[in-house]
Amino acid sequence: AYISQLLIDINAQIDATILIVTHNINIARTIPDNIGMLFRKELVLFGPREQLLTSEQPVVKQFLSGDRFGPIGMSEEKDDAVAAQEAAMAAAGISGGGTKEDFTEIIPQVQPNPGMPERKAIARHRERVHAMLHELPENAQEAIRRSQEQEAQSFEDWRTHAASSAHRGAALAK
Repeated sequence: AYISQLLIDINAQIDATILIVTHNINIARTIPDNIGMLFRKELVLFGPREQLLTSEQPVVKQFLSGDRFGPIGMSEEKDDAVAAQEAAMAAAGISGGGTKEDFTEIIPQVQPNPGMPERKAIARHRERVHAMLHELPENAQEAIRRSQEQEAQSFEDWRTHAASSAHRGAALAK
């Protein structure tokens, strides 16, 4: 969490592009503006984090849930027999061991610490998401609209906290 917060603070200060390589879903949900996902040496998806988190692509859904049933295997290549066996087990109601947590919910991004400038990337990101919204499935559009409302509230809370921290700091300096 400390490194993630540090990266957000650095981005707020110098508006740098930062590449994070992770398998940690919580970091992928809360830190980046954009996400790329590789599978079988191919870029399966690249775009705003909201696009990945609401994707219906089987490989993306399996990755987000951590389920063993699906296109991703230990070697990332399954033969037809293994795929058929997994499909039969899933049809019989046997769990693939994935989490039941809903990772498709878009939660607010981590904000810079109080005293840090606003992240300039947020406005650019919002514009990109807004421009592509009509291209996404309805469930993704709805999730993104809800998340934008949450993001706006989170940003206002951050701004209020940052302003009160700056005011307290100025009062202590006197």
